[in-house]
Amino acid sequence: MLISQLNKKKHFEYKSQNVRSSWILSLATLIPKLLTQRSWNLKIGWDTVLPDDYQREFSSCLRDVNCLLNDKISKSLNIDKIHRLSFHVFCDASKNAYRAVIFLRKMEKDTISVSFGCAKSRVAPLCNTTIPRLEPITCYIRARLSALVIKALDLEDIPIFS
Repeated sequence: MLISQLNKKKHFEYKSQNVRSSWILSLATLIPKLLTQRSWNLKIGWDTVLPDDYQREFSSCLRDVNCLLNDKISKSLNIDKIHRLSFHVFCDASKNAYRAVIFLRKMEKDTISVSFGCAKSRVAPLCNTTIPRLEPITCYIRARLSALVIKALDLEDIPIFS
C-alpha cells in the first residue's frame, strides 16, 4: 500500500488515526515512531514529499501493522482455571529504541501456554545516549509494567522471571 505523495502531514494524520492504546500495538508502533523521528531529522518542510526510500519503508510498516490488526489475538485471561501463573519479563535497549515485554506463562491441568501480557516501547533520544545509560530505563519500565499487571490481575504471590 503505497501512499502517493507522502509528506509529514499525511504521515502524522495516518499515525494518529491508526495508533490505538492497546498493549499489543506498542510493539507494532515502534517502527512508525522510529520513522517519525527520522522524518524530523530530514529537516524538510511539513508539506514536502518525503524521499522514495522513506515512503517504501513506511508502506511496508503499514502493511505489517494492518496484518497485526487483522490477527485474532486473545486479550483475555481467565485466572479461575489457571493452576499456576508466572511472568516472564524481557527488556532491551539499543541505540534506536528501548522496550520491555511481559509474557504470561499459564499452567492449566496438563496444558502450558504462553501469551502476551503487555509491552512498552520508546524511541531513544536523539542526543546519542549510550546503551548503558538506556539499560536502567528499560529496567524501570520492566518494573512498572510488572507492577501494573500484578495490580490489574490482583495477584499477591507470583514468580517473576526476568
